[in-house]
Amino acid sequence: MSFSAYVWRWLVRAISGTFGAVSTLATFTSVLASIVVSFVPEAPPRLADVLLQVTVLFGVVLGCRLIAAPYWMHRDVEAHLRRLAQENETLRTPHASLTPLFRHERPFWIAPDRLYRVGVRNDGEAVAERVRVRFIDILPINPLDSDPLPSPIGRKGGGTDRVTINPGETDYFDLIQDVSVGDVPGFITQCGPRTLELYLEQASHVQFELDPATRYEFVLSVTAANAEPASVRFSVRHPLDGELEVVLADG
Repeated sequence: MSFSAYVWRWLVRAISGTFGAVSTLATFTSVLASIVVSFVPEAPPRLADVLLQVTVLFGVVLGCRLIAAPYWMHRDVEAHLRRLAQENETLRTPHASLTPLFRHERPFWIAPDRLYRVGVRNDGEAVAERVRVRFIDILPINPLDSDPLPSPIGRKGGGTDRVTINPGETDYFDLIQDVSVGDVPGFITQCGPRTLELYLEQASHVQFELDPATRYEFVLSVTAANAEPASVRFSVRHPLDGELEVVLADG
């Protein structure tokens, strides 16, 4: 840095920011006294003395700031270096990376039970901590009478507290089950021929019937304590004369 540039930064740092209560009051009084002396000829001589005293006080404050400015500049540089070090440390720290998955095969789709699960794979370098999958909404029309959403969904095998996923591994969360058909062929539940059950952690046995003419989108979010959140959408349709259709859509 050139000498002139350093001097400029020194002057700017000296006069930047608040001057404190004393110097601010001195500045205001000095300006007010100058106006009175300039525009009021019969102003008492004492006012000129006050103006001189205030000007001297302001000069002393400014001089002190000029002396302290190099230290302040050094302190600013150290604070900036600390921020850079923290950012570099954050970049070097391994993080988890969550990828929602779904396939029409085990363990995502359990055909005998007509059960559908969403998988969460950790593609990062660190263990994903406190992983949660939340059911956010049902679009375009939420068919739930008593809306419990958003709500976490149940993990495969239970134990949804403090779920961890190791790098390169996948965990599974129960999503929905087609409970329209019972064990007896031709049996239809009392809810209707296209009844689904949601696996919600905060509400059990949430069942509802889908409109066969509507294609729904189930919106989910995937979070962890040390990973960026991810979103996933399932396209769900249950035609009157067909099987339940579940397709992973773009999040």
